[in-house]
Amino acid sequence: MHDFAAASGKGGRTFRGPWGESVSPNITPDPGAGLGAWSDDEIKRAITQGIARDGHKLKPPMAYAAYASMTAQDLDAIVAFLRTLRARN
Repeated sequence: MHDFAAASGKGGRTFRGPWGESVSPNITPDPGAGLGAWSDDEIKRAITQGIARDGHKLKPPMAYAAYASMTAQDLDAIVAFLRTLRARN
């Protein structure tokens, strides 16, 4: 049995589709494994444009096109929430 609460935000789940395989990233504030070293603007760009901190394009199932029209206030709220997660690596 998987303990989802203990792994919340840690990533590592593999998704397979017509694009190939992608692995969910760590979205916790861990500075090495997660978003801890990312700026708020880098996180917002990943959410709305599908571009990672290092510039590579994020693969599906990241639905950045669906998030592209989010309001600045909503994006700020998402980033603030992500910053509250427990860091995991």
